[in-house]
Amino acid sequence: MSHNVYIHCGSPRAASTLLQKHIIPRCVNHLALYKQPFQSSVTSREEEKARPDITPLDIQNAIASRSVQELNCILRRNIINPSIVLSEFQASTQHRDTLFLTLENLIFGSNNDLVISSERLIQTGAGLYGDPSHQSDGNTFPPVYALAQAVREVGGTPHICIVLRDPIEHLVSIYAWTCMHRELLKKSSLTPTEFILNQILLSKVTAESSAIGYVNHSFILKSLQAYALTRPLGFKSLLLSDDAFDLLGLQGEPCVRVGQFPAEHSIKISPELKATTSEEIVSTLKEHGLLDPIREGKLFE
Repeated sequence: MSHNVYIHCGSPRAASTLLQKHIIPRCVNHLALYKQPFQSSVTSREEEKARPDITPLDIQNAIASRSVQELNCILRRNIINPSIVLSEFQASTQHRDTLFLTLENLIFGSNNDLVISSERLIQTGAGLYGDPSHQSDGNTFPPVYALAQAVREVGGTPHICIVLRDPIEHLVSIYAWTCMHRELLKKSSLTPTEFILNQILLSKVTAESSAIGYVNHSFILKSLQAYALTRPLGFKSLLLSDDAFDLLGLQGEPCVRVGQFPAEHSIKISPELKATTSEEIVSTLKEHGLLDPIREGKLFE
């Protein structure tokens, strides 16, 4: 067997929820572990305390039953959590062992190639919430790097898929999402300029640690290709696709037309607010010499 592992890492605000709710669950010839829509990609401390460690037998049973709940628990606790920790400056041997053992059991315990899907895999914690600096225990690199490397080291073949959209429209959408979640977390509000300035500060630590990194198409693709064969998709092309699995590179799956499903997790922004937000983001990027590189790196709509 080829032992392929297809990793869909987002990007956030680029049809990830639609894929995880309507497309990936329809896999019949791949073992799919995917983020549940509107649920966190990681487990909380309370969840981990409430359940003992996941054993190889638990993984074998989840593979046999194809239990969405159990596979999602394995994804969040034993794949994404340790991938995030391994993306910090000081990685944990315990988390490395958990990730490697889990991948070995999934890859060699299943008769099918794997699909793993979570947009958290391209994000850092600080970038996710628009903060200006990384926490001491926060990841400074996209977790997909650690995951792809781990897949290769245990004997699998990693493939990365990322959906990319128009950079400015993407930043406007990410900004709106960030504002909504900062309000829920009782964090201070951000203007579009403050949001971009915070992303710039993060990118000075590692270029990929902020949204500015993954909206620069050429840059993020070159970065991802250092870890695995990477398949980029255009956001608008995906929405118009008559065969989502073929576009994702997942052979042997049924033909599924994306347009038959409603838009998911869309954030309502008035045309006026969208226009002023876009103008402020463009102005701030231009002032800091980032607008031209982002525009020049654009490959998809």
